[in-house]
Amino acid sequence: MALSAYAITTLANVKEYMGISVSTYDTVLEHCIDRASDLIDRYCNRNFRARTRTNKLFWSDGSDTINLAEYPVTSVGRVCLGAVEALKVSNSSADAGYITVRCNTGIMVLTVVGGANAGITSFTLADYTDLDALETAIDSTGSGWSSTVLSNKGAFEAIDLFDQGAFEANDAEPFLEIPDLPLQDHEFFLDAERGVIHFDNQIERTCRIFITYTAGWVQADIPYSLEQAAIELAVNIYRKRKSDGGMKSEKLGDYSYTRFDTEGSIPPSVLFSIAPFRRLFV
Repeated sequence: MALSAYAITTLANVKEYMGISVSTYDTVLEHCIDRASDLIDRYCNRNFRARTRTNKLFWSDGSDTINLAEYPVTSVGRVCLGAVEALKVSNSSADAGYITVRCNTGIMVLTVVGGANAGITSFTLADYTDLDALETAIDSTGSGWSSTVLSNKGAFEAIDLFDQGAFEANDAEPFLEIPDLPLQDHEFFLDAERGVIHFDNQIERTCRIFITYTAGWVQADIPYSLEQAAIELAVNIYRKRKSDGGMKSEKLGDYSYTRFDTEGSIPPSVLFSIAPFRRLFV
């Protein structure tokens, strides 16, 4: 097994800390590093390793700022305020009880309940290069389904479609939306270290927001204290793998000891090290 691309530390650094050079335990240690990295990410409400993210928001709080989910931000792709109609989906099943179209977390779900065409069809949006390709796939589904890409929208990415709750399509043709044209660089200011975007004007509360960006550290830039915490947690998980993870204390004659609660918990020393990196809002 290869170490995850999002691991906070490396196998070499963990082995150096443990003082071992043999490769006998490499696979186990890689599992421990991945688990430690995931625990720290979850506790801190952040992903520390660099990756590209997309924020899709359905409304703002009426302010002139947006707090991104990840930071520090290394680059911004698109910042779009507002949405435009891009894809119309319909079904011709006259005998159906009800018909719905839904988009959620990158999946489009077409549902027909009752009648000859009853059934559910799903499309993973990332599988289609653009809306033209998605239109072709929907039209090939059969069961009464058809779709139309609106003018000049065919080359836009299918994955850009905003989430849409189950829209009843018995007597209407749902229009799915994509982000409006991107803002120019001078129309917003990025606080890269904190992951905050400041706009020239307040954002309407009903405005849909779409932002693509890259955030997080590459391995060489991870703060030393954060990586050291990941190393210590990975070693702790490795050394606990054959012990009773639910045991808090043990007494053998005059000897006794107590340790932190359960397997997978983060020791106090590690918590102290990662506390400054914790994101206090989600």
